[in-house]
Amino acid sequence: MTYFKFRYLLSLVFLFFLGACDRGDIAYAAEDVAAEVMEKTHRVDYSGNSTHKRKADSGGEGDTTVARKIIRNGRMGLRVPDLARAKQRVDSLVHVFGGYYSDEEHLNSSHESSINLHIRIPAKAFDALVAFISEGEGKVLHKRIDARDVTEQFYDLETRLENKRSYLSRYRELVKQAKTMEDILIIEEKIRVLEEEIESTVGRLRLMRNQIAFSTLELSLRQSKKADPQEVKKDTFWYKLVESISLGWSGLTIFLLFLVKIWPIWVVALLVLLGLKWRKNSGH
Repeated sequence: MTYFKFRYLLSLVFLFFLGACDRGDIAYAAEDVAAEVMEKTHRVDYSGNSTHKRKADSGGEGDTTVARKIIRNGRMGLRVPDLARAKQRVDSLVHVFGGYYSDEEHLNSSHESSINLHIRIPAKAFDALVAFISEGEGKVLHKRIDARDVTEQFYDLETRLENKRSYLSRYRELVKQAKTMEDILIIEEKIRVLEEEIESTVGRLRLMRNQIAFSTLELSLRQSKKADPQEVKKDTFWYKLVESISLGWSGLTIFLLFLVKIWPIWVVALLVLLGLKWRKNSGH
């Protein structure tokens, strides 16, 4: 609850400064969305906190409660009556919930316009964002939500990282006590390998924490275009018939012009024929 109140207050401050410069439709729309979010979430806890119990390592007796690590992503497609208005509403929702766009693509064809968005949103607000988008104007074409439990993998990486750092500290103490150059080289090689493994593990944990903290929603907004009367007319039989006659006449014209264009060949061919005929008559 605190999260949404905080985001709501930030949104109002943002809208106040925006309104001071330009109280346009965008500011009003964002303010309406912020109020809508506050109204609909004051009774619901979207904190996203989730825990589960697992047996303690010591003897397997007793339970230890740990936070579950869930990576949640989703895909949605909407057909909307007004693409610009729908995009404006999504912009406001993303701002209120503290998200951002990692990718934005605008497409335009003869039959529809569309916007493809990759939204990165705090995991605690993911369900709320999906709900608000689903309840907005337009028809939901498809929706898929995936949840992947990486709790065991996450804590396993943390344990391995802790152990490797412990081994690294021991090797660094051993290298100080090494008596021969050969021992020093062997220990330094082990230190190098451990440092690389630690760096790799830290990177994997950083990526996993980011994927856990921020969910990704791939959202596609589509708006159909009205059929162009001229395009509809082109699909009729009579239009195609007239078009075919016109194309045929054009083809005949091109052919005749080609024949005229190669007149030197006709002259040579005529001279050859006359020569052959004269030779034949002379032979008789």
